[in-house]
Parts: sequence; C-alpha cells; structure tokens
Amino acid sequence: MRRMAALGFFTSQREARALAAAERRREFESIARPCERDIYLASLRMTGCAEDAEDLAQETFVRAYTHFHQFERGTNFRAWLFRILTTTFINQYRKRTREPSAVSYEELVVEPSNDRGLGQPTVNPPEAMMNAVTDEQIEAALLALPEEFRAVVVLTDLSELSYQETADALGIPIGTVRSRLSRGRHQMAQQLADYARQRGWLT
Repeated sequence: MRRMAALGFFTSQREARALAAAERRREFESIARPCERDIYLASLRMTGCAEDAEDLAQETFVRAYTHFHQFERGTNFRAWLFRILTTTFINQYRKRTREPSAVSYEELVVEPSNDRGLGQPTVNPPEAMMNAVTDEQIEAALLALPEEFRAVVVLTDLSELSYQETADALGIPIGTVRSRLSRGRHQMAQQLADYARQRGWLT
C-alpha cells in the first residue's frame, strides 16, 4: 500500500510539473508572438543578413523562454526581449571578432554615464543627402557603426522604442542612450555625406 501511495504521489508531482510547464509555455507564446516581426526586423538591421537575422531572432526567443522565470510580470516584456536580442547580438559579434569580453544575459556591461549626453543635440542626416543615397548605402552605413551604437540606432530610430524603453532594453542610463544615438547618427551622416560627395550628389 505504501509503495502504491508513493507511486501515486510521484505521478501527481510529474503531472503537476507537466501542467505547470505547459501553462508557462502558453503564457510565453501569448506575449512573445506579437513581438516576432519586430525582433526579426531588428535582427536584420543589426546583422545585415537574412540568414543571420533568422538565427539571431531564434536564439533570442530560445534564451527568452529559458530565462522566462526571471521576467517580472507586469513590466515591459518587449523591452526585456529587446535586451536579450541586443546582448545576444553583441556576444555573437564579439565572438566572431574574437574579442575576449562578453556581455552577461543577466545584466549588460554599462559604460559610465555621460551626463553631457543629455544636452547634446541629435544629428540627423540632411534630407537632401538622404534622398541622394540608396537604401543599400544607408544599410552599409548602419552596419559600419560599432555594435553598441548600432543597437541604439536600431532600437530607437528603426524599432521606434522610446529612450526609456531603449535604456531598459540595454540596461543603460537614458543619458548613455542619447549619447550613443547622437554619435551613431553623426557617424552615419558623415559616411553618407562622403559617399554622396564622391558621386557628385552633394557639394
């Protein structure tokens, strides 16, 4: 009788764990599915390659599901997902370039806050220049940015996250977001201007 009772207990425990896992999966899928397109498009902008973007997006969702127990209910899931996307991208980029440092999936490495970034005006490429260059050149200018700047430009300008959402996604202060965004836009503007001048489209 005791053995039968013990077997029943363990069976109930297994069933409870299975039910909990199924519920967890349903909950994750219900809030992650609406973000699939945004994550893929951001991955594509970050990597510049459809195949790499698919791998990056898939890895992002796998890691998000693995760490879903750490997500605080009621907070911004989309920003949390973008944070995982960005850390995954930076780690993969550094692995490819054989840089020894890596970014933690629990907390991004944060550069010192630069309060002066709050007062810096953002630099957008002039409209005439943007009309002159091709989409391919804009994409090339984006991919030429350092990965930290590229991530901020992608999240803020292309994925249309607010400064606060970008800061939450990257785990950095808003001042750092503004500083990186300003510098990233400025570098893109310079590169696009050089290209336009070479083609005689801009004087």
